[in-house]
Amino acid sequence: MTQQKRLMYMRLKNGGWKNVITSDEAWFYLRTCRGKREVEYISREQKRCDAAIFESVAHPQGIMMWVGLSANGPTKPIVIEPKAKICSSYYVNKDSAPAHRAKATLLFLREQNVSFIEPEQWLPSSPDCAPCDYCLWGYLKSQVNKRNIKTLCGLKKAVQDELKKISQSLINKALAAWPKRCRLIYKNKGEHIEKYF
Repeated sequence: MTQQKRLMYMRLKNGGWKNVITSDEAWFYLRTCRGKREVEYISREQKRCDAAIFESVAHPQGIMMWVGLSANGPTKPIVIEPKAKICSSYYVNKDSAPAHRAKATLLFLREQNVSFIEPEQWLPSSPDCAPCDYCLWGYLKSQVNKRNIKTLCGLKKAVQDELKKISQSLINKALAAWPKRCRLIYKNKGEHIEKYF
C-alpha cells in the first residue's frame, strides 16, 4: 500500500472521524418467502442464539437503502429506485451510491466546497474499514428481520424506524474504531483485520 493510503488514517485519527460522514447502501428483503434457513444476521454485540434468520428465495422482493453515518447521527435513509443505474449523474442528483470515483462526482463535490477523502487515499474495498459494513448493516437487518413485514412500503418504514432507534453511542463507538481499523489495514498490507477485534 502506498503512503497515500496512510493519509486516510491521518485524517480520521485524534477525533478527526467526528468531522466525516461515511455512507453506504444495502439491500433489505421481505421475509415472506418459503425456503430453508440460510443466512443469520448478527452484530458483534449479539449472541448467535439472538441472530435473526432470513429464509432464502430465488427472487426476493426488496429495496436498496442508502444511509450516511456521522457524529451527528445517521442521515435520513434514501431508497434507491428499482433498476436505477448507479452512475455519477445518479450519485450527484440523488445523493446515493457508488460512482464515487467518477470525475463528474468529484467535480460536483469540489464545486460545492465539500471536503472529502480523495479516491487515492481510500483503503481497498473492505468491510473491515467501512463503518456501515462492520457495524450498521448487520445490526439494522437483524432488527428489521424481527418484524413481520409483508409489503415494500412496510419494509421501508421498518428500516427508517429501526435506524432512528440506533443509539448515537453505538454509532460513535463504530466511528471511533474507524481510525484504528484503517491503521491496522495499512500495517497489514490490505489484508483482513477481523482477528484483531
